[in-house]
Amino acid sequence: MDGLSRLLAAATAADEFLTPKARSLYRLLLLTAGVLLGVFILTILVVRGLRRYRETYLRATRKPTPSEDVWTQHRLPEDWDQPAGPEDDHADGGQDDPDRPSGE
Repeated sequence: MDGLSRLLAAATAADEFLTPKARSLYRLLLLTAGVLLGVFILTILVVRGLRRYRETYLRATRKPTPSEDVWTQHRLPEDWDQPAGPEDDHADGGQDDPDRPSGE
C-alpha cells in the first residue's frame, strides 16, 4: 500500500500545479473518453440485439421436417431373424478379412 499512497500523493501534488483551465480540459478529456466508451459499448449491444431480433422474429417460417423416411437408416434388414449361415461373410470366423485377427 505504501507504493499506492505515494502514487496518489504524487498525483495530488501534480494536480495542484495545474491551472484551472488545464484542470477543466483534463476533466473534459476524461468525460469525452468515458462517453465514447459508453457509446461504443451501447452500439455493440444494440447491433447484437437487432441481429438476434431479426434471426428470431423476422425469419421466414420453416417447413416441417419430412417424416416419411425418417427411420429408413434405423430399420432392421429383411433377414434379421434368420440364423447366420455359411454364405455369410463372418460365418468362417473372419478368415477372409485381413484386418481381423485370426482365432489362432
